Amino acid sequence: MQTNAEKFQLVRKGFDQLGFASDELDAIYSIMAAVIHVGDVELVPAGPGEDNTDRCKIANPDQVKIGNGNCHLNVAKSIRFPLYSC
Repeated sequence: MQTNAEKFQLVRKGFDQLGFASDELDAIYSIMAAVIHVGDVELVPAGPGEDNTDRCKIANPDQVKIGNGNCHLNVAKSIRFPLYSC
């Protein structure tokens, strides 16, 4: 059975064969890291909104800061939905 490191090397080899530049790979890895971290963000109910929608808030704001460090996006603003409130 292959280790995760071996599988990752196969992925890198595939990117090389497809002709991805190193800056493109950096962007891909940054976005993948941000997606993984955003998946760990926990949302909890925050009561009713002004327009009859339910609101929620981030229960673990430190996780959002981790996500911001891996991708040049403001994760908190990027995941803003009518049901989300800061």
